[in-house]
Amino acid sequence: MINGYGWIYNKNMFNGVNQKLLEKNIRLIIIAVPIVIAAGLIYRFFAPFGAEVKYTYSLKNNPEIMSDLKPIEKVNFLVKERQSYLQIPEFVMNQDKVRFSLKLPTKEIKQANVKMRFKSDNDELKVGLRSNPKENFQYKILDNKILSDLNWDKIQEGNLAFWQKYKNYDSIQELIDRPSKDQVIAQYLYDINDNFKIKDYQKSDEEFIIDSPLRGSHSFYTYIKNEVLDFTIEKQDRNWYEGKDELEINVFKGREKIYSLTIEDDGIVDKSGNKKQPQIAHIEIPDLEEGVYKIQLLYKGKGDDSLITKISTNQHLLVFEKKMFILGDEPSTIWTNSKEINAQTYHSQSCQTLKINDAQDLEIKERAKTFTAAMDKDLNKIYSPKNDVVITSDGYFSFSSESFFNPKPYNTVEFHNDIDLETVDYIIADYTEPKNINNWLENEVSFDISDMEIVDNTLRFVLEAPGLKADNGEIIIDLIEVVLMK
Repeated sequence: MINGYGWIYNKNMFNGVNQKLLEKNIRLIIIAVPIVIAAGLIYRFFAPFGAEVKYTYSLKNNPEIMSDLKPIEKVNFLVKERQSYLQIPEFVMNQDKVRFSLKLPTKEIKQANVKMRFKSDNDELKVGLRSNPKENFQYKILDNKILSDLNWDKIQEGNLAFWQKYKNYDSIQELIDRPSKDQVIAQYLYDINDNFKIKDYQKSDEEFIIDSPLRGSHSFYTYIKNEVLDFTIEKQDRNWYEGKDELEINVFKGREKIYSLTIEDDGIVDKSGNKKQPQIAHIEIPDLEEGVYKIQLLYKGKGDDSLITKISTNQHLLVFEKKMFILGDEPSTIWTNSKEINAQTYHSQSCQTLKINDAQDLEIKERAKTFTAAMDKDLNKIYSPKNDVVITSDGYFSFSSESFFNPKPYNTVEFHNDIDLETVDYIIADYTEPKNINNWLENEVSFDISDMEIVDNTLRFVLEAPGLKADNGEIIIDLIEVVLMK
């Protein structure tokens, strides 16, 4: 029996048939069988011609592949069905977090779908996925009682849910196109700013150079439309502290990391203070969709013992996020949309007076102490005569007024379960309510893993139910199923 097709061979059935022809046909069949089997295996594991291949695993059926949830208690419930009793193994979750992992059958996996059937009175249950133990989890909501019970006007667009306290919009896109500056959007596992577009944006052919040295980690945003994201980063280790000094450069589109590169240590790991010529990294990413991109310059080492000595780019819009730590002998001028800044220096010789908007003074009188100034313009100018000052705020900074833009113009806050709903007007969440099937809640979420760097060929999952242990609660889990798709 092969693939559902049966046949029987008996010499007596073929009286009068050319024996040689028969034997030749049998040889062809014998040769064809392994070819058919091999083709089936190729189809299953390599998916030629764009075919979709699925692998389905569950904790109940594949314990050898999926690790047991820990700490979770296994229990047996007696369920009455047609007047007889069946024992069905289930799981009880009584901790805020439990983890499990899944070995992949092949590296060519593009998507992971997680399906769960459960009973829960907890405010929230979500599932997280990561491919690398050093990375953060990506989360999807399986159940959120606050959102499910909200009696605001609701619009469901695919996996996105949009609630309005008072209905002003017929779609999320309408909110994106004409937002109200005075109204607050609470967002959960979603960022409306990812959809921000600059009207009538024109690219520049001129090179924009920042040659004021920046100490330690910094992050900045830029804008792309019909152009290559093109940056040259120069890094120089100061070697005042022992150990390696590395600079990890990450590029993000929204929450997704699309590129990563590390400038390694210069080879000097002692604290001699010896310097080498700056190390140079060039980043060039073509064919990007229009929008805002974040470039993270993440220092890895001790004591911020490295300088970003130069940034060169053709992108003419560029703003830094939350912090600036400028060094160098020449005075510097930066611009910010912040309404308040904090400033401090670590060295007595760098105590100075910052000039704000050519009129207001912020005097830094002593080292290691924070000094604060309030500002009232939409775009404020800050002049530092000595540098060596850490300036922080909740806004953005630029090295010129022309290069300034607001990468996150929407008035947003992050949604959480204790949020005061009186303070927000809209809620957008990556959430589809679970279905109620025979008194069980059931939901399925999808993770795109096509661009993930999967370590040890293993996907790592976490179930999170905030407050479950403190409330002495429990979640009964009837099914956890993971479907992998090529």
